[in-house]
Amino acid sequence: MQDLLNHPTNDYLSALRAAIRCIKNPNLHHTKVLHNAINTVGTDEDALTCVIVTRVKKDLKTISELYLKRNNVSLDQALAKETLGDYKTFLLALLGHLET
Repeated sequence: MQDLLNHPTNDYLSALRAAIRCIKNPNLHHTKVLHNAINTVGTDEDALTCVIVTRVKKDLKTISELYLKRNNVSLDQALAKETLGDYKTFLLALLGHLET
């Protein structure tokens, strides 16, 4: 453990902490990734796409509910505000899949 604390780069520790958070509570990790992607200047479309597409058939409903609890805005409202065009339509369609 001391080796981790004395490692010269913060990037290593940051990556390690992210991995531990993801293992410990993956839904919370994905919620944070979505929040950061949406609230980044220019929106991080790669992160949005990765989380939504890979989680749509598994636990996106739970992630969406957690997003609402943590951010006081629904995931679909946040996406509708920060995305445009076909990309927006695509993401919202995937979120709409949750209701069927």
